Parts: sequence; structure tokens; C-alpha cells
Amino acid sequence: MVPVLNRFLRRHLHINVDLDLTDRNHDRLDDQVDLAIVIRSRSPQQGNFRVLSDIEWGLYAAPAYLAQQPAITHPEMLPRHDLLLFHGPAHTAALPFRRDKQRLALDVRSRFRANNSMALLNAALAGSGIAYLPSYMAQEAVTRGDIQQLLPEWQMDRLQSYLLLHNTPEPASPVTLLCDALIAALNPD
Repeated sequence: MVPVLNRFLRRHLHINVDLDLTDRNHDRLDDQVDLAIVIRSRSPQQGNFRVLSDIEWGLYAAPAYLAQQPAITHPEMLPRHDLLLFHGPAHTAALPFRRDKQRLALDVRSRFRANNSMALLNAALAGSGIAYLPSYMAQEAVTRGDIQQLLPEWQMDRLQSYLLLHNTPEPASPVTLLCDALIAALNPD
């Protein structure tokens, strides 16, 4: 999100952005807020929203952590590991796994929980365990070889991100310009 906002601000010097990162998950916007981005499994109840992107989740760990452990070939091996999990409204009580017609909901232990995906990614990079992360958060570190995805043949959570708006903004308004930039960057289809 921040790289998109940085590019947007460089192109629109007359527009100010006040970013508030929180784990509140409401369908209604405060009067002081022009737009919000929410992540969830179903579309918001509020009628004025735009779809941004799909968000796939997966398990990621540093090669150094994995080198000290037996190979993980099935989700049922995970309870023996330290998992780094998200807590808050997006918290998953059990890790969901789907492959073909198989479905598993696996209870795992977590010695480290955070309400911030970047904190979980940094813990995984430090070799502290296996992080349950949105794939977009891990993509760059996977490309560099700093972490690797575990059990990629199993599908996990799939959520969507949405832009919530008070009402339809004017075509050339700053809110419309920002919405268009976010959609272009996060939903290139």
C-alpha cells in the first residue's frame, strides 16, 4: 500500500493523505474518513464499495529455520512447529487447508502473535518460526530466497480487499484519483 501511496503523492503534489493503519473492521466510515480499505472473506454490508484484489494466504519460513527441522510434507506436521500468527479481527482460530476434495482445519500453537503482518514477516525472516501471511507480503522475500513457502499445493485462506466509500465522489476529486490509483495498482485486471 505505501509504495502505491508514495507514487500517488509524487504525481499529485496538491493532495494530502492521512493514513491510519488499524485492525478495526467496520462497514461504516467515520465522518472524518474519505475511504477505507477492508479485508474480509465476504463483501461489505455497506452498498458503496469497490473490489480491490484477492488476497491468498500461505505459510512461510526462513531456510535457516527449516534446516533445523524435519521436512514438512503435510499440514498435520505443523503442530510440532512454532507458528507466527495474526491476531485481531482477521484472526484464524484454526489454519484452513484445502487440496482437491480434502479439507483440514488444523489447531496449531503460536508462541508469537501480532496484529501486524510486517512484524510476522520480520519474525519469519529472523528464523523464529513459520509465519501465516498474505502472499503479497512474502513475495519479495521469497524472490530473494530469504523465506520460502511451505505446502504450496494446499490452498489456505482467500480474502478480498475492498475500498469503502461514503458516496460516489466527483470524477476529478482527490478521492476518485486515489481510488483509481489504488485499483490500477492492486487490481490490474
